[in-house]
Amino acid sequence: MKESYLNSKWSGLVKALEEASSKEGGDEDVPYLPLVECVLEPYEKGLLVKVFYDSAPLQLEHYNRVSKVSSRRLDNILIDVLVNKGEWKDEVEAWFLKSDNTIEEFLSIAAEYELFWDFSVKKAIKYSYLMAFPLIKVRWEEKKAVLSLNWRVAKERFSGIFPIFGFIKKWILIKNTIYCVKDEYVGVLESFGNKLESADISLNKLNPIFSLIPLNGVQLKDKEAVFQEENPDKRPKVKRLSPFPFLYLTEKEGSGVPTPILEGEVIFKYESPKEKERVVYLPDIEKEKELILS
Repeated sequence: MKESYLNSKWSGLVKALEEASSKEGGDEDVPYLPLVECVLEPYEKGLLVKVFYDSAPLQLEHYNRVSKVSSRRLDNILIDVLVNKGEWKDEVEAWFLKSDNTIEEFLSIAAEYELFWDFSVKKAIKYSYLMAFPLIKVRWEEKKAVLSLNWRVAKERFSGIFPIFGFIKKWILIKNTIYCVKDEYVGVLESFGNKLESADISLNKLNPIFSLIPLNGVQLKDKEAVFQEENPDKRPKVKRLSPFPFLYLTEKEGSGVPTPILEGEVIFKYESPKEKERVVYLPDIEKEKELILS
């Protein structure tokens, strides 16, 4: 009886000490491993990002610290990218990723987490390392080209208008997956403006489109897949022009030395097509490179 009484007495004391210790900060030794969710939304060509730890939104506090710190190393790497390379927007309580390098770095890490699209809808999405190719169909008319745009990822084809973000590089959300647009086709998207499905373009603004047409009779595998002419017999003539280089010099401000420091910029200009001439003039990019290196 006595032994039993002592055991029960000490066990109660140990329990009380454990409870007191937990109230005084003993939880600091317990790792904090939250469920991490990232919600994305396009904004001014860049990307807005909200991060949730266990369904609670993460906030940016003073001295660039966040409201909660995870014990998981990858979580902290993700937050470091947002805090150090993103811009906190108080009005939406989200980080703004305003460069392609930051977007690319963030997506490569965020691919390991639960991803969602649109702050209000919160649609579940994922990130893929597959490339997206535009599928462009053109119908030639007398003074313009009528273009329609679809997409290909691996062997799948998609039609419709999909969100696109990025500055020089581009990413696209097709259905529920984010893909990177293959670099060599990004310039073509500018021809479509904000419509991103169809466009009527005058002949003198078709330089990016003609970069996909095999003018020398040689077709690359990718280019066969991304471009299709409905009436190739109506294609306008193409002429590649020689560039006229212009050197612009400006004095660098605040150099603090008696001799001014000049900064130079080379701009290439080309002859404009004649008004009634049904010819597309193409820039000579290789010649531009030669002139810069010479």
